[in-house]
Amino acid sequence: MKTILAFFLMTLLFGTTVSEDLVKVSEHILDNGLKILIVEDHHTPLAVCRLYYKVGSVNEIPGKTGLSHMLEHMMFKGTKRIGVSDYDKERLIAHSIDSLFALYDRFRDSHDTVGMKKVRQEAAVLSDKQRQYLKNNELWSLYQREGGTALNAYTADYMTAYIVTLPSNKIELFFWLESDRMANPVLREFYTERDVVMEERRLRYENSPYGRYNETLGSLVFESHPLRNPTIGFMSDVMHLSREDALHHFKTYYVPDNAVLVLVGDVQEQNVLHLAKRYFGPVPAGHSPVPQVTVQEPDQVGEKRLQVHKNVGAVLDLLIKTPELGESDVYALDIIEGVLNGASGRLYKSLVQDKKLCTDISAGNYVSKYYGLFTIHAELKQGADHQAVEQAIFDELDKLKREKIGLRELEKVKNRVTAAEINGLRENEHLADRLAYFEIIRSWKLINTYTDAVKAVTRETVLKTAQHYFEKRYCTLGWMVQDKEGGSK
Repeated sequence: MKTILAFFLMTLLFGTTVSEDLVKVSEHILDNGLKILIVEDHHTPLAVCRLYYKVGSVNEIPGKTGLSHMLEHMMFKGTKRIGVSDYDKERLIAHSIDSLFALYDRFRDSHDTVGMKKVRQEAAVLSDKQRQYLKNNELWSLYQREGGTALNAYTADYMTAYIVTLPSNKIELFFWLESDRMANPVLREFYTERDVVMEERRLRYENSPYGRYNETLGSLVFESHPLRNPTIGFMSDVMHLSREDALHHFKTYYVPDNAVLVLVGDVQEQNVLHLAKRYFGPVPAGHSPVPQVTVQEPDQVGEKRLQVHKNVGAVLDLLIKTPELGESDVYALDIIEGVLNGASGRLYKSLVQDKKLCTDISAGNYVSKYYGLFTIHAELKQGADHQAVEQAIFDELDKLKREKIGLRELEKVKNRVTAAEINGLRENEHLADRLAYFEIIRSWKLINTYTDAVKAVTRETVLKTAQHYFEKRYCTLGWMVQDKEGGSK
């Protein structure tokens, strides 16, 4: 049985047509601009169903960071039809709560604790009345009742995803519920959820030494581009977000012509297209073109540094801005990641095994929309000197700038990178995400050219790429220095 399954998977991935595409994808675009990508795979009666919106933290303006992440939370709170027994009565209460929290935010900004307490009490009374008309978690219940699993959502800097896996004979439920979420947003219990997000932020950033360090480092590497924004938003922004802000963000970006529908699994192309037209077809396109990010990051003119002293384990991070997906340098940087990374990589051998400066070290080529980042993260041994670790890292980078990598090493890394890509595509969940990743950044067709592009990388290309990017003036360095006194600087 395993042999038969392996043969089927290789057939699925490599195809039987002369095009030899790794993945056979059907593409359709509805009249309202919604793009649909379909991959048929009938080996199990399941369908991976995902809706991706081309919006994330990069699309947020100063003062309104965190809106995309906030919407991710709010989309599970129901619509005009789902999650409510009497929408007309419930919405009147919701509007009253909006007015109260506008007043609450003014009291908070003026440090009027008495006014804040009074508003909270009044809002609690209204919330109790509102809950009389709510059907909590109805969306979850509807999916789970029909065998839905892996119901989730996530927000990235350039997209937001809503995902579920269903029995293949139940996919109509996905089209109904997701088209309803697109067409009939309510964003109920907004301020309760805002409190939840603020607490999430406190745990991950305000009360976490590593969280604050990583957030500050991200803001340092990007000077002007909104990639510097944390996905969760800055606390001072999140605490002032209103339901009106979120609805405006929704109406701007959560439109068919800014979305990609991906179905992978036991589905029929024509049935998917029929359901898409039936449920999503009536949803109007955006009233105006979706705003695009036009900010260009200025050329970095010198090395940047952050040093933080906390009573936590010492780490060192190096970050270098790189191109977005589709640019030729990206593939050479993937090879360089493979050369440096892992237990058999150059960094681990040098800094962990030989010099014994670190307990762990890793390299990553993180490719995104607009810009990517090549990163090195080192966890220092007790008592190890940051300067020695930094010098050892640059010694390895300088070798890549000075000497061509060996043919055998290059081929080993190419094989490892391409095998990881192909093996990943055997999982339908990963395949759906990968399709959306390529489509939103550049084009889904890159899924069928990526491995060839990696195989085409030469020793000379690796050398030139290392020489171009691994200049100290392009680097942003972070030191988390262990300080038992817990001081900061």
